[in-house]
Amino acid sequence: MDGIQQRLDKLARSASLIGDITETVKDLAAQSHLLAVNAAIEAARSGEQGKGFAVVAREVRALADQSLQSTRRIRDVLQDVSVGIQDAARMGEQGVRTIGTGLDQMRASGDSLRALSLMSQENSAAARQIAAAVTQQNAGISQISIAISDLSQIMDATMKRLESTQEATSTLAQVSGEVGQMARQFNEAG
Repeated sequence: MDGIQQRLDKLARSASLIGDITETVKDLAAQSHLLAVNAAIEAARSGEQGKGFAVVAREVRALADQSLQSTRRIRDVLQDVSVGIQDAARMGEQGVRTIGTGLDQMRASGDSLRALSLMSQENSAAARQIAAAVTQQNAGISQISIAISDLSQIMDATMKRLESTQEATSTLAQVSGEVGQMARQFNEAG
């Protein structure tokens, strides 16, 4: 866009130079016209000898008139070209602003995407930490399950010993009762 703007500026300067040259040609044509009028006057004063000079003066005046008309047309065309260049320059400036706005929006979008990417990475890291914590909890639960199973086996063994101890106590009480009875019988007999 900067290159286009530079070219448009160069075209505007060139159009201005052409306008200056056209003004110079117009001034020359006006002077030629004036000289042709003066030459025609002098030719008319000269009488018969000035007739040939009068023809040349008429032709010079016709050329001067054509030059004036041509310079007017060139000036009109140059004005149209200048307006076109100015319009193109304005459109170029507007395009630069539009592109600038688009670039700003793209930068903002890029920043948003980077922020989303960072959040996604953070969420992924958090998910990995949660998975690791769940794995550790599962390991802890497995250890608790094993400990409960071991405790259950110990309780079963303790219950069996308790039953054995109760049976032994019952047998001991029975034997003790029999021994006591025998001792009484022995005491009574003796």
